[in-house]
Amino acid sequence: MRYAYNPVSVGDYLGRYDLSKPFYAYSCETNRPGTTPVYRLSKGTDIFYTISEVERYQAIAKGYTVQLFANLCLNLPTDQPQLIRSLSIPREFENRDPDK
Repeated sequence: MRYAYNPVSVGDYLGRYDLSKPFYAYSCETNRPGTTPVYRLSKGTDIFYTISEVERYQAIAKGYTVQLFANLCLNLPTDQPQLIRSLSIPREFENRDPDK
């Protein structure tokens, strides 16, 4: 089973991109290091997570604070894992409702 984390932006949180294929930032398999940094960006009550370096710099320019959340693995659009368990970052790690 693959444990995927969401919501994680690939550059679409700030409204810049239209994504046509899903992706997953997920916990790496045993003995495989995470090479994709996931950043937590916050400004007041507005919080989001991104793997996009461009979006990270755009958010910093808009006054967001940046913290490294985790280093994860990233699937390719052609990956077809049989089982994916989605972990909500706000609910599972911050004990907050992501819709508020």
